[in-house]
Amino acid sequence: MNGSIARSHQRQGQAIALALMGARTPLLIELCHVSTAGARALIREVTGAPPRGGATPSCACTICKLPATHLAASVFAAIYRATRTDTRRLTAPDLILSYGMLLECGTSEQIDCLSIDAAAVIAREVISGHCILTECKDCGEHFLTLSPSGIAARAATVPDVVNTSRKGARLQACPFCRHEVAWHCQCGARLTASGECSHACGSDDPRQRELRRATRRAPGADNPAPGV
Repeated sequence: MNGSIARSHQRQGQAIALALMGARTPLLIELCHVSTAGARALIREVTGAPPRGGATPSCACTICKLPATHLAASVFAAIYRATRTDTRRLTAPDLILSYGMLLECGTSEQIDCLSIDAAAVIAREVISGHCILTECKDCGEHFLTLSPSGIAARAATVPDVVNTSRKGARLQACPFCRHEVAWHCQCGARLTASGECSHACGSDDPRQRELRRATRRAPGADNPAPGV
């Protein structure tokens, strides 16, 4: 009984912390196991305003359309990877700690563009392996980009992930220095989204095999792939 009461108080405290950070109702329901009515009432009581409506972000590609958001997401991903205690699922304590540390990293203008709900999506993308941190060869900073499995998962729903001739959330340029990166074959030519050498040199680069396996079930696209 005492353990159950302690867990209930712990979840209540976590829900309050998330609400103060701007979390929406679905995130409180998911991470703190509160009812919809309870989450809405708590948000109203803690913030003094009604719960915010509108669509919640669905993936990193829709979140990181602007360089400022991509930068904030990259910093958050690095913090989350370094501080998380559970590598298999997103938990309220891990999110509260990592997002709180993000808030201390820069000015409000730099971090306000990444909401805690968006940060939760980034954390899930890191957990699933769809997003990874890549070192920029130009400035040396690590930034968020799609992994081969992430490219495959997003190819059908977010065409700009595999079509670099169109503007969109490609997660392809370093948000710190705007240096563009891409996967290259051993011969130096760019790889297509399906993992083939754009110059058809016949190289058997391990990166090509990895990308081909990841995109085997995804629609083909004859465009350069985002880099890692």
